[in-house]
Amino acid sequence: MATELERSYLAGVLDADGSIALKQQRNGVLDLDIMVYNVNEPLMHWLEATFGGHARSEKRKKYEHWRIRWVWSASGEAACAVLATISDYMIVKRPQADLAMEAWATREPTPRNVRRWSMPNIDAIIARRRDYVERMHNLNTIGGNGFKDVFEKGLK
Repeated sequence: MATELERSYLAGVLDADGSIALKQQRNGVLDLDIMVYNVNEPLMHWLEATFGGHARSEKRKKYEHWRIRWVWSASGEAACAVLATISDYMIVKRPQADLAMEAWATREPTPRNVRRWSMPNIDAIIARRRDYVERMHNLNTIGGNGFKDVFEKGLK
């Protein structure tokens, strides 16, 4: 179990160097991913050891002289659990964290190979998921309202 200091540290790292993403697969399944990007390898291994997930390196091809970038990521239920433990400490990406946890908590299970005729409400479920994905996209867009809303409402 991570300490309060460790949870608040991850919240700051995710606010500064991370991303929260909701994606919808072609078959309608909802994916939740959180990622932190940094060149500090020990930090990525610490995140992996403390919060789970997976750390990996990426060689960036654009410029050969750039240092290797490290990525720590968590997906699905693990990502939602991490967000639940750190969201109280988040500032910049708090709206994205809240939306991601809401989408994940309210998702309705659907089989991966569902046929449209076998689930009468599948179109409504997929439309709801698409709405969550679009709202997350709007928050993550440069100039999106997520960061602005935090400061208009004040920090909690």
